[in-house]
Amino acid sequence: MRTQVLQLIHISDLHFRKGAPDKVAIALAGRAIDRKARNLVEKHNLGDWHEGTLGHDRVAVSAFRKFLAECKRDEPEWFGDPGNASSPQTWLIDTGDASTFGDVTSFAEAQKRLLEWKAELQPCQFRSLYGNHDAWPGTQPAFLASGYDAHIEQQWNHIRQWNEWCVENWKPLLVSAPGDTYIECRAVNTVSLGFMDNILAVGRVSSDDIEDLCAQLTAAPAGGLHILAMHHPIAFPYETKERSVFGKEKMVLADAAELIRKLRNDEGGAPNGTGHAPLAHLFLSGHTHLAHPGTKLPPNLQTVYQGELSTRQAQFVAGSLLLPRDFKKVRANAQPQVSTQVNDKFALPQIYDATQQFEMLRFFYDDQLEDGFLLERYVFARAPNGGDYRAVPELTNTIEGGDPAFIGW
Repeated sequence: MRTQVLQLIHISDLHFRKGAPDKVAIALAGRAIDRKARNLVEKHNLGDWHEGTLGHDRVAVSAFRKFLAECKRDEPEWFGDPGNASSPQTWLIDTGDASTFGDVTSFAEAQKRLLEWKAELQPCQFRSLYGNHDAWPGTQPAFLASGYDAHIEQQWNHIRQWNEWCVENWKPLLVSAPGDTYIECRAVNTVSLGFMDNILAVGRVSSDDIEDLCAQLTAAPAGGLHILAMHHPIAFPYETKERSVFGKEKMVLADAAELIRKLRNDEGGAPNGTGHAPLAHLFLSGHTHLAHPGTKLPPNLQTVYQGELSTRQAQFVAGSLLLPRDFKKVRANAQPQVSTQVNDKFALPQIYDATQQFEMLRFFYDDQLEDGFLLERYVFARAPNGGDYRAVPELTNTIEGGDPAFIGW
């Protein structure tokens, strides 16, 4: 017998851009050199400037809200009482970059929309993280080299003003399942406020945060599937050319190797004291604007090795929910596509390139299976950036179609 347990809607990289552009802030600061550098970067699209700074598509905002309303109307069985941990639940998980430039006006618009979407799904539990773009002090930090420390302190205060973004409020989300099993979701901050890290979109997790997270997971009861939400991917099939600029790493999570080593837990015991087990099983992130894996999942996720993750761990990366198509792709009339990265450390190195997308995960308990759940995965996109969000068949696993995946602990 199969039992519905959890519907998880994973969104990321909203990139709201509301109000005056960042060039206004630079001009008001009287930084002529910075303004000229900013204009040069925009003109030549250096560092793929356009893709990360175009801001949100207003029509996509409405299309996503329409999707949520139809989801609630058509399948109300997924919306159980969060106060009853044993009833099916829906979670809305946002993994960061709500804004493009980190300005207060865009923060307000993003927060307004996130809370609207949460309300549309009620009863629903909600988690929102901030991303590296939310740590930009009104523009790319490279254009505010003078006085950066003062700017970033003010930016940190802006981030802290929304309770959802305060790390101490990231309490675990929990849903119970038959057989004394459960699914739990925690979050960890990967955003670095360091000057060069912020310029190059490099993430870091502090050693204290790693130790605290591992201690909490080690103390968790047996029989649980542990999900970790984060902005930067812990495992993503970057190609060499994507990982560096002028010899400096960009985009990556700098502490990934140490975090993976701790969460693999190869040397430690499982929470119930028997055998060995990873402390976290499924990682959800964004940041790249590309969905990964960019293909259907195999019947057993143990065959999906990803970088240094163990065979009992997996990472799902969601693309950008609202970004419009960048100028280069518009001129080339490029359609969304699945591309294969050159990375032999990944069993499924494919990525899905569409600028408006998100994923939905549905977990089922099956009394014929032990130590895990069946998983449906849907990737939705407005392809080619028009109309409603629709499931992409090439990236979809369903129970009804007979091709769910199994994820265990």
